Amino acid sequence: MLTFISSNKWFRAKYGEKLRKHIADSCHVESITDFGDLPVFKSAAVLVMIFISQNGKNTTSSSNFTQVTSLKPPYPNVLEIIQENGHILANDAFKSSDWMLTDANYTSRIRKMESAGVPLGEYVNGQIYYGIKTGFNKAFIIDGTKRAELINKDSKSAKILNLLAVGDDVRQWRIESKNRWLIVTRTGINIKRYPAIFTHLKQWQDELEKRSDKGNFWWELRACDYYAAFYKPKIIYPVIAKEKL
Repeated sequence: MLTFISSNKWFRAKYGEKLRKHIADSCHVESITDFGDLPVFKSAAVLVMIFISQNGKNTTSSSNFTQVTSLKPPYPNVLEIIQENGHILANDAFKSSDWMLTDANYTSRIRKMESAGVPLGEYVNGQIYYGIKTGFNKAFIIDGTKRAELINKDSKSAKILNLLAVGDDVRQWRIESKNRWLIVTRTGINIKRYPAIFTHLKQWQDELEKRSDKGNFWWELRACDYYAAFYKPKIIYPVIAKEKL
């Protein structure tokens, strides 16, 4: 038997594919208890899960998945939480590296959609992109107060200050705006036209110089071939979802 507490990202993220496949091929998953982003540990910001599996394939025993949504009683009695809120997973929930951690009815609908529908990647001709990666968020991501300050110093600053949504802001059918802004200094930008922005970024010049993914100059964001896509209508989803979107 194997029981451990860890981050929950490995059973959703791409980097966990090999581990998920190994477990699916060689183990029977007894139980997964996912605490999502609840503050289980006061001293560590980690998305916590409890994983229990047994060596060898067991085709007769079911697997249980529990999504914990509150640390109110009966927590910390995890067994009672599982008994109250857990659900049995479909027989094919652990399909190689593709895990479907939801109830059997929902899994059945997903499988039908997969067999009859067109995958999103195919529908959009592979035009699925990452969000912007700055390499040093502290310099490029600012709040509304700093934005107003930069515009007050130089009105042209507004042209390259764009409202920003990060993964944690993305919810079902909506964006929860946090008044967060991104300094969009694209590769090739004439930084002399934006003196207030240049002065703001210069305080972190040493750190920006060290980035391995910067543009041609230290004040630039990493090179990106699809900046235009950010200004068009789009489907946005977080890499790690907190809820069914």
